[in-house]
Amino acid sequence: MATADYDADGRLDLAVTNVNDRAELLRNVSEAGNSITLRLRGRSSSRDAVGALVLVTPCDATDCSSPVDGVVGYTQSYPVKIGASFASQSLLDVVAGLGPATGAHVEVRWPSGQQADLGILPAGARVLLIEGQVPVVVAR
Repeated sequence: MATADYDADGRLDLAVTNVNDRAELLRNVSEAGNSITLRLRGRSSSRDAVGALVLVTPCDATDCSSPVDGVVGYTQSYPVKIGASFASQSLLDVVAGLGPATGAHVEVRWPSGQQADLGILPAGARVLLIEGQVPVVVAR
């Protein structure tokens, strides 16, 4: 089994391989809250950014001190890792769920020791971050 946002809608879909049978793609069509997607590329660290840690704190898109239905102040951590399932590999993008929050403060800790503070990003943002460079942000 592998996870990926196959249709780029901010919800993780599943790809399942079956022994002696066809693979299946299970598309997530559930009602979703907001999300942010980050694609990391290492330069000093490994190219796939394996070992990086993404810290996401959901908040209001303009002010991270404003309460948003109980999600403010709860930092989520997303390690970039490989080898999560037998005979498959999940997409290395980090898809961070925000619930009702309209934005999130995002920080990346690279295996090389570098850190990147991306500040507050709007919900729906898709970000390409290359280690040591300015992030490219594309809002949905």
